[in-house]
Amino acid sequence: MKKKTKILIAVIPAAIVALIIFKAVHFFKNDTRNSYLETNYIFDKTLPAGQKVTEGSDNPFLNEGRITPRTLDLFYLMEQKYPLQSARDLDGHYDAVHNHFRSHFSGKEAETLFDVYRKYLPCRITLLSDRRFEIKNEDLKGMLALLYRVQVFRREAMGKETADALFGEEVKEKEYFLRREMIIADPALYGGDKENRLDKLKSDMWGDEKMPPGEDNTPYNRYQLKIQLYAKDLAELGDEERKLKIHEFRKEFFTDEQIVKLRVVDERMAAEQETLKRYRDAEKKILEDRDIPQALRQQKINALQDECFSEAAEAFRRTEAVRKGLEKH
Repeated sequence: MKKKTKILIAVIPAAIVALIIFKAVHFFKNDTRNSYLETNYIFDKTLPAGQKVTEGSDNPFLNEGRITPRTLDLFYLMEQKYPLQSARDLDGHYDAVHNHFRSHFSGKEAETLFDVYRKYLPCRITLLSDRRFEIKNEDLKGMLALLYRVQVFRREAMGKETADALFGEEVKEKEYFLRREMIIADPALYGGDKENRLDKLKSDMWGDEKMPPGEDNTPYNRYQLKIQLYAKDLAELGDEERKLKIHEFRKEFFTDEQIVKLRVVDERMAAEQETLKRYRDAEKKILEDRDIPQALRQQKINALQDECFSEAAEAFRRTEAVRKGLEKH
């Protein structure tokens, strides 16, 4: 992909790239994105879920003369169908795309799509090649700021209406996921605060629309999310209080029969953890005993594994071998 990008960069007219980068640098010098994102969304519920094509139209990429989110799929197809191979291919690429549009759409529609494509392509190439748009780390706030920076660059390069029509839905879904994860992962917030903020985020960004991306309505996954949200609360409780709180959460999502099954799983896992702890303590004593010869030490460890894990001893030994192998590397 990088090789292709370098080729593409080489064939974009210098004047176009210079103009785009000049606008981007002008924006970066006046960058207030971090403070902006604290009080504003890149896209909120006012962004339509998707522009509907006028009834009777056979063109899903235009709605009353304006491009729709589906136009982006068409542009991606053009990149694949007519790939650039050398610096001499740019005019040929544009000619091929232009001819494709003229053979599939009416004259006016073809010209509208082609005009947008000629703005889209150099913008996409710059975003793929400019290191300012690379993901530097996994920090959620940094990724949100980068998402905003990319969309502002698109608006500067292509015009706000065009950039938002092409990429609005995609950016909005990513923005929602990042903001949602920032709330869930915040170690300073208690569960109630997280739930309130998630409800507000969903309302602000989606209103009454369909379930946002990243949401999951399966009871078990919703229960796991609840436990994650209330991690700070649970960590501050004693053992008995924590068990009661978890039981309270389970009653929100499961039937009495399912709760009984979960309790059985809890008891089995607790027993397994206790067995593993007992094994580790005994293993440590064997390993630290300098009077035991190496061959005898391994025999004792094998016997201990048989005693602790019974029929699962062989599976445990295989797991231990993998673990030790990974630790060496």
